[in-house]
Amino acid sequence: MVALLEVLLEAEVFARDASGARMRIRHHGRTRLRSFLRTQRKLGAGFTAARLERPELAGARLVRWRPLLLLLPLVRMGTRARYARQAGKLGRFVLASPLVFLGLCAHAWGALRAPRRS
Repeated sequence: MVALLEVLLEAEVFARDASGARMRIRHHGRTRLRSFLRTQRKLGAGFTAARLERPELAGARLVRWRPLLLLLPLVRMGTRARYARQAGKLGRFVLASPLVFLGLCAHAWGALRAPRRS
């Protein structure tokens, strides 16, 4: 379990920002599953707070219709799989995908549980 978590947390992930520009993200420093999931929940709450404050950000509609947030982990898994394939790291992604999915679920849970008004 720890080895899989290290693969996930030390792996370079490629993503795109709101403007569509490609950016490289390197995650490290989380060696315990509990701290990783707690951080993801906090980031999810921040996702909601930012979209309540700035509705022009991508994902603002999801915050208005909260049940849609439950679909976010599935959509993001597909997106991450596509980026991993493009980067030639699909095998590594498949190994880490259970932990990636847990992190995405924790993120969605944090977003769902965040206060409705900032």
